Amino acid sequence: MKEVETLWEEVRELSLGKSGRVERLESPPTPLRFLREFVSPNKPCLISNATLHWPALSSWSHDDYLSRALSNDVVSLHLTPNGRADALVPAPSTSSSSLCFASPYVHRLLFPEALRLILSCGNANSSGTVAYAQQQNDCFRSEYSALAADCEPHIPWASQALGCLPEAVNLWIGNHLSETSFHKDHYENLYAVVCGQKHFLLLPPTDVHRMYIRQYPAAHYSFSQDSGQLKLELDNPARNVPWCSVNPYPSPETKDAEISQFPLYFNGPKPLECTVKAGEILYLPSMWFHHVKQTPDSSGRTIAINYWYDMQFDIKYAYFNFLQSISYPSTCNLKLAGTECEDSGSDVCACLSKYAPSNSNATPTTSTPTDILRLMDGLGLPIPPDIYASLIKESSTTGDATQATQLLAHINRSGLPLSSALLNRILLMYVSCGLIHTARHMFDKMNVLNKNSISWAIMLAAYMDNGFYEEAIFLFVQMMELHSTIMLELPAWIFICVLKACVHTMNLTLGKQVHGWLLKVGYATNLFLSCYLISFYGKFRCLDDADFVFDQTSERNTVIWTAKMVNKCQGEYMHEALVAFTEMGRAGVKRNEFTYSSVLRACGRMKDHGRCGRLIHASTIKLGLESDIYVQCGLVDMYGKCGLLVEARRVFETVSDTNKTNIVCWNAMLTGYIRHGLYIEAIKFLYQMKAAGIQPQESLLNELRIACGSTTLENKTDGMQI
Repeated sequence: MKEVETLWEEVRELSLGKSGRVERLESPPTPLRFLREFVSPNKPCLISNATLHWPALSSWSHDDYLSRALSNDVVSLHLTPNGRADALVPAPSTSSSSLCFASPYVHRLLFPEALRLILSCGNANSSGTVAYAQQQNDCFRSEYSALAADCEPHIPWASQALGCLPEAVNLWIGNHLSETSFHKDHYENLYAVVCGQKHFLLLPPTDVHRMYIRQYPAAHYSFSQDSGQLKLELDNPARNVPWCSVNPYPSPETKDAEISQFPLYFNGPKPLECTVKAGEILYLPSMWFHHVKQTPDSSGRTIAINYWYDMQFDIKYAYFNFLQSISYPSTCNLKLAGTECEDSGSDVCACLSKYAPSNSNATPTTSTPTDILRLMDGLGLPIPPDIYASLIKESSTTGDATQATQLLAHINRSGLPLSSALLNRILLMYVSCGLIHTARHMFDKMNVLNKNSISWAIMLAAYMDNGFYEEAIFLFVQMMELHSTIMLELPAWIFICVLKACVHTMNLTLGKQVHGWLLKVGYATNLFLSCYLISFYGKFRCLDDADFVFDQTSERNTVIWTAKMVNKCQGEYMHEALVAFTEMGRAGVKRNEFTYSSVLRACGRMKDHGRCGRLIHASTIKLGLESDIYVQCGLVDMYGKCGLLVEARRVFETVSDTNKTNIVCWNAMLTGYIRHGLYIEAIKFLYQMKAAGIQPQESLLNELRIACGSTTLENKTDGMQI
């Protein structure tokens, strides 16, 4: 197996270069660099100065701050005799195995008490337990949500590079005894240390044989009320857990035995060592094996937060499974690279060369879900639901209808029971590929128990995105009649979709029914829904209803106020629009470019020779909004309607070349010339539009043609033609 051992060395060289160390970046990378240099080649990196702007770095170092912030929050604390949770320990006497995989005892208690136990257990207290807050399962966003404002909800450059938000965010609080045994995760992991230090040992996925992954009986710690001690018990019913056998830090008494038992690890290439300090982030690629120890801060605890992003179950995953499936010679007959070996590695090498790139400079090929399925079928590897889910996600992203159909056919042939989550992913895949009717057929065939709020939301959104407004309304009405309880689980944006469908189909009655239901269940206080309801009623000119929604909204932000002004302008209530603009300022609500664009529309119809408009213009200059394209278009339109064409042209000339392609500004300027009888200027302006490649509004051209047809205009224009 010399070829596989050579692979270990080659992967290290490709991943780490000649230095043999994890690459350190002095500042966060750009998304493109992160994707190209680290995610794609599955290469770890350490980013310094990555979280120095987080309030957590200063506030979490104080125990009293944490205890106050989480004073009433119940958290999960993991208790073990030695601080090694989810690790191999001597099995109970009732087991036929010498070792077992032990899960910790999980104790639910208030955070201040949990923190006290973590700190007091630093040297293993009299009860013989070590406490470690390591719940995982997105615990930061559930159990520790009160601390959310102290750090970012995701890592922006990583989210952009990976094309998604974190699947889970976890918080870790431990002491110097807290330790995590060798394992791998099917996630792209961004690990940020806030207090203390974390010490990682890293091995790439190709070193899987060096981990000696074996099946161990599962066990768990329970707390004995009689003795006050933790007791290790085998799981019932019995089950086995595949786990890494290697302990990289054996005791002096067992060191020789460990080296003899696991020579591939101890005599092979050394694992990569990496220390992550407060303010730094370690990018740990998916499927890399890692072991973690920690050094506490001066207060005796280490705190970290990690972000798990979904990995792509692509060709790399198939390579890993293939390599893991290779039968490695037993340790008693094995000799390491550099010595002779009786077992020839030629067969393995041939298999690897069939599936792996021939050299490091080869251009990687893009693997489709169909390719992955074909490869895994060829290797005889079972395909679990999470792999199918990832392939479905990939097909949804690419929008390839053929691949989607082939993938579902493969799932059906596998006989895999389809859960609600997987069915919803398939629905989303179909609609993403444009197979709306196929998705609806599948939706109708779904069992009532599997058809949840997400299923309905997917179909409603699909109909809206594709302009099937009548179908969307029909489906929503069906849900109201047959599954009204599901409506309580729908997100707010679905109701906005339904209201939009009502606008497109001019169905005011249903829109009012939806509003009534929202009022009944208390959803009408939702800020986004309130905003759209104001806009909805405005489109039907039901301004009293719109004002009712506005008055019922306690938290009025910029969007709410702007929506009210837009309604007043559409209803030709210009004075009321200006009053709303004034009240908005008095309420201390920030005005944005859309607010000014709306109020300028009202100013253009006030017939006060531009007095209000000039005041608004001055306000935009004061706020630095005069260069915004929406504001500029509003100013050109306002001055044009007020007959102040010199001012309108002056604003138009300030529009940047980048924004000069905006046809609204051009048409507003042309309208001003035509409506005020400046036909020669209008014709000259038309030539400018033609030179700029701008097509004027047809109604304006017709209006100018009619004007040019008069004898008076022909004399003035010297026969110029339009």
